[in-house]
Amino acid sequence: MRRGVGIAGVKQNLAVQQKLKEVGQEIEKTQLEEMNKQLSEFKNHLENFALKHRKEINQNPVFRNQFLKMCKEIGVDPLSLNICIALRKKNGGFLEENECLTLLKKIRSSKAEEVTLKDLRKAVESLHKLGSEFKIIHTGSKRVICSSSVELSQDNLTIMQLAEENNGWITFTKLREKISTFNQHDRFQRAIDQLIKEGLAWVDEQSLQDNNASKGVFAKNAEDQGKCYWFPSLMENKQKNKEEAEDLALIGRQ
Repeated sequence: MRRGVGIAGVKQNLAVQQKLKEVGQEIEKTQLEEMNKQLSEFKNHLENFALKHRKEINQNPVFRNQFLKMCKEIGVDPLSLNICIALRKKNGGFLEENECLTLLKKIRSSKAEEVTLKDLRKAVESLHKLGSEFKIIHTGSKRVICSSSVELSQDNLTIMQLAEENNGWITFTKLREKISTFNQHDRFQRAIDQLIKEGLAWVDEQSLQDNNASKGVFAKNAEDQGKCYWFPSLMENKQKNKEEAEDLALIGRQ
């Protein structure tokens, strides 16, 4: 008889333990839902804050750093933002993502976790959701982080894509060789003028006039009016590496 009572007691104990487990899981689920709700509300408040104070965030380094600390608290690594803003005057707000990743790795602590392109893209996406102008655009085979509010036309993107395929520079005749329908110089000039105005392209009136032309680096053509156009964000890495120290110094001053 005592044996039977013992078995019944064990069964009852197991039932109680199972009930406690279920209650514990329910409490954990409720707490997790509440935490997610609070985090979502915080993100919404942070997004509204970013929209309201966007100009000050972009222009005031102290205020921006305080804002970035808040971003980091919800899992957004904002270092890429600092890099892009620091180099905005130089590249017009367009930075090739591999270049950004290289600079990011150099300024992070050696003890910090390894950062990847996936992490970088996630950070840019998170910043975009918080009301930032940051986004990633495609120019040919490259992904470029855009920290500028400029809206690019299809002609702008076509020129940038061809420049990327041509080691970072382009001329009207070079573009026309690749795309026969792009045969109006005025159309090219309007698009390139906008890119120059936004700081994305630099005009070079020397390369088509010096000895480089005779070496076949550039081909002279009267339609190009002695000008070629460079895109800093699309140049080959071997050219960019010469300026890396300067870029790191600019970032450090932010």
